[in-house]
Formats: sequence, structure tokens, C-alpha cells
Amino acid sequence: VHTLKGSANLFGLSELAALAHAIEAAFEAIRRRSAPAGEAILASIFSAVSLAERLVHEEPNAGSSTLAPEVQSAIA
Repeated sequence: VHTLKGSANLFGLSELAALAHAIEAAFEAIRRRSAPAGEAILASIFSAVSLAERLVHEEPNAGSSTLAPEVQSAIA
């Protein structure tokens, strides 16, 4: 996830970078035991990974992604 975040930043894909950062933070919370590795957090991680895959395959455009509202919801 860290590599995805860095690569996204390198290519100016800020929404993908923000999403990757949120996924990374969720894993870090589990690692530090500040969040349980329960069904809710794992479902959120899987959902975010699915959204990241959709962002990778989305056609680039001049503005923000058509998935921007979903990204904002995922990282909130």
C-alpha cells in the first residue's frame, strides 16, 4: 500500500494517494492494536481496495475523478 501511495503521488493521482494513505492507516491501527481486526474494519479495507482498483482503471481527466465522492466517503 505504501508503494501505491508513493506512486500515486508521483503521478499526481491525489485521490488514489489519499485512499492508499487511509488503507495504510487502517492497517497501522490494527498493527498497533488501537483498532481491532474485526469484521467492520476489514470490510472497510476491502471496500477501499476495491475503490482503489477502480481508480487505477479510470480514464484520466482534467478535473477530479468521477469517483471523488466515494473516495471522500472512504477516507472520512
